[in-house]
Amino acid sequence: MSENFKMPESIKNLETLAYNLWFGWNPDVHDLYKEIDLDTWRKCGRNPVRFLETVDKNKLEQISGNKAFVDKVNISWKRFQDYLASTKTAYNKNYPKMADHSIAYFSAEYGIHESLPNYAGGLGVLAGDHTKSASDLGLPFIAVGLMYKHAYFH
Repeated sequence: MSENFKMPESIKNLETLAYNLWFGWNPDVHDLYKEIDLDTWRKCGRNPVRFLETVDKNKLEQISGNKAFVDKVNISWKRFQDYLASTKTAYNKNYPKMADHSIAYFSAEYGIHESLPNYAGGLGVLAGDHTKSASDLGLPFIAVGLMYKHAYFH
């Protein structure tokens, strides 16, 4: 975000949602950014961080007063907070004595979302799917990979 611009309070959670990869498998979060400005969303490669840096700040100010939109942001934010705070995960249920352990997962590439084009195909997409599933299952999972300066697609 611009140093001089302060995200309106009613939609400030859009910033935190943008910086967590959870947005990658939650289409309702994508829809929030698309609703603000579909053309900018597309031009930014569907990358919420880049979107928030690029979008016309007047559009953010304007939509921050739209109660229906603010409600959608709050619903997504609540789901995200519940997701992060959940202790009723498959991992906790099945392996309660392993709570202090971590799982390291190494892959050269991860297909998490199209806005992070650091994958070439099948294995990267598979690693991304493993990562998303591990997150949903509540695994204490650390994904280690490579971030290519110019990515595979550039």
